Amino acid sequence: MLCLCLSPHFAQDGTLYAGTETNVLFRFRDGGNNWEVVGSGAISETVNAVLLSPQYPQKPKFLVLSGNSPVVSRDDTSSWSEFKSGLVLEHNPTCVIAPLGLDTGAPLLIGFAKGRVKRVD
Repeated sequence: MLCLCLSPHFAQDGTLYAGTETNVLFRFRDGGNNWEVVGSGAISETVNAVLLSPQYPQKPKFLVLSGNSPVVSRDDTSSWSEFKSGLVLEHNPTCVIAPLGLDTGAPLLIGFAKGRVKRVD
């Protein structure tokens, strides 16, 4: 596993996401005992980071930093789209945060391996 993301309500719903270096995103709904692969159509590279909406699961917005591209799902991983059309990041993004949530127009802060942070609106 390369990255982990807990549901904001993990204590109640036991939901955990795990990204891998082998282009797989797992979802655990029982605290990590049983898993399922999700996002296989949208995940084409290493999963560097995973974010969930602060209102998850009521608002199931979801973002994955896959390789050099952030992709988003607004329906709990059933369908995916680019976070921002045409956005291509330089090599080695390692983490991402969404300080204002994952709503349209909210910025992302993306960290890179060499210590740089980029804001994407």
